[in-house]
Amino acid sequence: MWVPRIAMLWVLFPIAFSSLPALAESPQETNPSAEARRSILLDCYGDPLPPDAVLRLGTLRHRYLHRFKGHDQALPDGKTVLTNSEKEVRWVEMATGRLMRSWALPKGQSVSGFSQDGKKALLHDSDNFHLWDLESYKEVKRFSNKDKLGFIQAMFDQDGKMVATYDGAGHNPGNLRLWDIENGRDLWQEEMTGFWDRGV
Repeated sequence: MWVPRIAMLWVLFPIAFSSLPALAESPQETNPSAEARRSILLDCYGDPLPPDAVLRLGTLRHRYLHRFKGHDQALPDGKTVLTNSEKEVRWVEMATGRLMRSWALPKGQSVSGFSQDGKKALLHDSDNFHLWDLESYKEVKRFSNKDKLGFIQAMFDQDGKMVATYDGAGHNPGNLRLWDIENGRDLWQEEMTGFWDRGV
């Protein structure tokens, strides 16, 4: 009588214990991680929510334009505007205000202006101008400057061969300069001291 029962236990024990690892792993296989669940949460406009958020009241769109110390340049495609904050350059879809992509500014540099085709950005620090290629994100030219630079406004000509800069838009005096982009040479400058003649 005991022999058949012992034989049955001998057969069932290995089967039962062999299934334990599978049972222990099954919750990990069927439940996605918390990070995976957060990564797919979107607001009503299809924009991603920040970590741990489940809902957004309002929208982040149309908040990237007309910022203090910001520069806006509509691109030739008629659909995109290039703008900036104090920390990054942003490509924004005009129709929806959606942020399409961004590029973090190099440490210590600020935006002076953008070329009309949106392929170049003139940045500055306290001593120099820096011309950056926005397609490769590489610095292609540096303009030496004898004076300390404050807030800068810059405007490129249509073919991108020259750029005019104005230093001191928020205070007097200020200098209006015309630069040759190819060799970084200062072609012309004039000091602007009146309230009415500030700006480029």
